[in-house]
Amino acid sequence: MNYFKYLLVSLLFMSYSLAQEGVSYNAGVLMMKLQNPVTNITNQNGIAQINESWFDNLATQYSISELKPIFQNDFEEMELYYYIEFPNTNTVQTVQNSFDLENEVTSTQKNYYGEYSSTPNDEYYNEQWNLLRIEAPIAWNEVSGNSSVIVAVLDTGIDFGNGSTSDIHPDLISNIWNENGKYGYNYYEPTTFPADDNGHGTHVAGTIGALTNNMIGIAGVAGGDSYGNAGIRILPIKISEPYSRPTLLWAQKAIEWATDKKADIINMSWSFNSQGSDPNCSGDPEQGSTEPFRELQIVINYAYSQDVVLVAALKNSGIDETSVDCTTNWRASRPAYFFNNVISVVARNQGDRKVNLSAYASYISISAPGDNIISTDIRSTYPSGYNTRGGNSMATAMVSGLAALIKSYAPSSDNEMIRKIIENTTDYIDDINYNYMGKMGSGRINANSAITLLKNVPANPTNINLQNVNNKPYITWEANTEADLKQYKVHITYEERTGPSSRFWTYSYATHYTTETDFTDNSFLIGSGNTFAYYKVAAIDILDNSSLYSPSVSTSGGLFKEGEIGADAMNLPMTNSLNTNYPNPFNPTTTIPFEIKEGSKVKLLIYNSRGELINTLVNNFLSEGDYNYKWNSITTNGNKVSSGIYYYKLVITGLNSVKS
Repeated sequence: MNYFKYLLVSLLFMSYSLAQEGVSYNAGVLMMKLQNPVTNITNQNGIAQINESWFDNLATQYSISELKPIFQNDFEEMELYYYIEFPNTNTVQTVQNSFDLENEVTSTQKNYYGEYSSTPNDEYYNEQWNLLRIEAPIAWNEVSGNSSVIVAVLDTGIDFGNGSTSDIHPDLISNIWNENGKYGYNYYEPTTFPADDNGHGTHVAGTIGALTNNMIGIAGVAGGDSYGNAGIRILPIKISEPYSRPTLLWAQKAIEWATDKKADIINMSWSFNSQGSDPNCSGDPEQGSTEPFRELQIVINYAYSQDVVLVAALKNSGIDETSVDCTTNWRASRPAYFFNNVISVVARNQGDRKVNLSAYASYISISAPGDNIISTDIRSTYPSGYNTRGGNSMATAMVSGLAALIKSYAPSSDNEMIRKIIENTTDYIDDINYNYMGKMGSGRINANSAITLLKNVPANPTNINLQNVNNKPYITWEANTEADLKQYKVHITYEERTGPSSRFWTYSYATHYTTETDFTDNSFLIGSGNTFAYYKVAAIDILDNSSLYSPSVSTSGGLFKEGEIGADAMNLPMTNSLNTNYPNPFNPTTTIPFEIKEGSKVKLLIYNSRGELINTLVNNFLSEGDYNYKWNSITTNGNKVSSGIYYYKLVITGLNSVKS
């Protein structure tokens, strides 16, 4: 039974401010070591035979066309190693599993692809300390970009050279987005290409997606390479007048335009701040009047709702932008301050210390290399086409590039998961920035760690437990910690003991998927039946990699279906209640009271006005009694919410009747 109520939050300040992993071994080939050398290999109707049933049967089953020795001599058992060839319609793993079961086979081995250990041949690669620091070259062994991923760069445009599409910067031209001859968008002159007159946009674009290993210039974080591995697509959008800074109006319009063009990531290497939003704290927080950039916040929310990853820089002001109340939040950089929906970035130098000019704040998401970064630049000013720049803009581009790598490797990952992966795979280096602890994000990004997280299978679920809740089997387990976890798989084996001994028993199976860490088996009731159940759980990540199953837990008593003879489920009248929170309105904490009349599985959930779940205050088994839970205006991720109307919901599982 669900209960719905709403609560009014009255705060005095605004708190917002894969590709699928490629096959790593050769299809249609399997190597193996045998117990004894093979002396008689023939071919009958295209199928290899050795006149031994164990091999000949498998050869027929999998259409094995060749069995050949790997080596030509008998040094140290070399005569025992062979390889087979078979059609690609049979997977290597399936064939390997079958041969591993044969006593005549000592071991099997896939024909793995290796990696050439070479350094990209880009002219300035040795100067790109930033790529080595985040271990990007190691990540490139798995993924270097994907042309299906679009990164919108809202900036000063890119280098179009003489103004034609044939003269786009040579390190960017292969990775530029194009739609019917429209290479991005120019808000200053909508009928012309978004040509860069400043160099800032070109520099940012190159850091994200310059082509790697093309014998010129630099390597981009997600630019692919000249070996045929496609890089991401850069969507340049010019939001400034010539030789000027971005304008708020064009920035807002560009976010909407890029979102509607299906950009996956929007890079915002710029910021706005006001001269004081509400110095007398007289505004109406419910209406958002204390936020001087309400329109910008709204379009950010729109882009986030469309699954866009938004990455924004703090100002290069060198000050602490932590907002205390409505008299100080004007200092915070927008849109980085809208931290619920934006990955906010500050810069670190080659010693992993905060760049002197970089601002800092408690709401920061992440930090990245941003000092002395060499990248593409406009050739009208820098004839070589390359230049070194520094600041939070460059660090933001590094984070956007990493987000693009993750999206390339795991295309089904959403913006929240990409953010979690980036934040949970950082290198912790706050110990050398003790003056800024807690104000530079979770750490410095690490591309190798992020892709390794995706590459590895999840850990096995642990602490699985079985309880009797309302006469039904109720399973719980400990949550996995992987940021790329998608769901859990609950496997059930039903053992029906219908005969005098186990040889008469029958078995059936069921599989259920859930994003929760609990599961109620509603198929049976616990009592005096003749069915016993065994439960085990596996974890599944965004690439559908599955862990091994947890140990099984089983019912100790027989199960029966409702309505069967011998059913002993209790029908107890329930008078549970969910009461009004107090105080209401509140700032910043309120108490939610409710009463449970029988031990049950209980969830207490908080939703925003859009119906989105933002926090789970309770998610466990509660005994009979009165409860009071406090909510301190914090989301599951630890972020403070803005003022407004929120709803809470009480879910009680398994009660026969409920009265509020």
